[in-house]
Amino acid sequence: MQKSLDSWLHDDWEPTVSKDKEIQKRYMKEEKVQENVKPSVKETQESHFVDKENKNFTIQEYVDKASAYMKAKPNDYNSSNVKKLESMPIIGK
Repeated sequence: MQKSLDSWLHDDWEPTVSKDKEIQKRYMKEEKVQENVKPSVKETQESHFVDKENKNFTIQEYVDKASAYMKAKPNDYNSSNVKKLESMPIIGK
């Protein structure tokens, strides 16, 4: 279960959240990577955002990142557990 969570965080959560402009501005720093493919070709700089170092984690940061993730990947009500729970006779409507 931990491996599944780790892979989801690495493959889905982090790339999705790091694309949000507000998250980039508030909680991340830009890191530039220089690539030198061939000596005759100009070096290109590819940048990506990583979490700032030496900062304390706050609940607000998590809420902001969760909001950015849900905005990028909205939940489908028909496939959610909410619909399944509401359809149960004692719990639901």
